Amino acid sequence: MQQPFIEITGIKVGEHSVPVPPGLSELIHRANAWVVLDKEPEHKDYHREVIKKDGKLITILTKKEKVKKEA
Repeated sequence: MQQPFIEITGIKVGEHSVPVPPGLSELIHRANAWVVLDKEPEHKDYHREVIKKDGKLITILTKKEKVKKEA
């Protein structure tokens, strides 16, 4: 059974909107790469921040420090 065609109309990285490249919807559809997620994957051990610098989007992952429990 063939999947219905889904058209990508917008992309966000963090809170930043980025343009949809021409042909992206077709590329993902042909690669059979659609995945439905209920929410964004979590990086439990990392803090994730997306910033815009010099017109480029940069994702910064900072490892969270584990709090040591004293006996």
